[in-house]
Amino acid sequence: MILRLLLYFILYSALTASELYHRAPLQLLEGVPITLEVITPATVEDPQYVHLYIRGEDQSHYQEVAFEYSEGTYKVVIPAARLSGPAIYYYITASFGTLGFLALPEVDPDKDPIRVPLVSFDAYKHRSKQAYDTEVIEDVTVIPWIRSNARPNKFPVLYLPKPSEQYQEMGYMIISGNEFAGVPDLLDAMLQTSRKIGAHAISGLTFGIYTSKPDLDKHKGVMILEGVYLQRKETD
Repeated sequence: MILRLLLYFILYSALTASELYHRAPLQLLEGVPITLEVITPATVEDPQYVHLYIRGEDQSHYQEVAFEYSEGTYKVVIPAARLSGPAIYYYITASFGTLGFLALPEVDPDKDPIRVPLVSFDAYKHRSKQAYDTEVIEDVTVIPWIRSNARPNKFPVLYLPKPSEQYQEMGYMIISGNEFAGVPDLLDAMLQTSRKIGAHAISGLTFGIYTSKPDLDKHKGVMILEGVYLQRKETD
């Protein structure tokens, strides 16, 4: 009994000294899905569950969404329908059974949640900047399809654009920004790259926010903007 209490005290102490690791986005693009990521502390056992609580600017009640474990982290996708209005508010909780909970923010998360402004794409699609900020954009990857009318099987159906008789898919684009990158930086890089490669449209936009622990030798956070680029079909 004493050993069991001692073990519980050790685990409880480890939990209270721990925190959830999560990079909150500076901004999000209105109407574009976003993947959020959380890393739980390695000093305690895996949580029973990790939940996201999210609401809009004009809402008083939070919607609960469960994170799913994947490759050492917990991830959740916020669908496009949830990303409307001037901002979203959210907080994260992780349950460790009898040991208790961890939350982010740590104090009164439901009353003082994380606020992320939403940016309209209309404000940026007609920008005329000639270069993007290379200090915050770390990598631009363009992956042409093998044939102009086909996509490799490794890309999920999620990226299929809406049917259009005017455009055809030409490839895939991935923009990676460091922890200081914001939505305008990623959009600028995507739009400038589109001009450079002759793309006329972008479809299937998705965001991803990836987190790391402070003691790991990699970025504290990376923001990824992905999409399919298209060209107008030639007319006879």
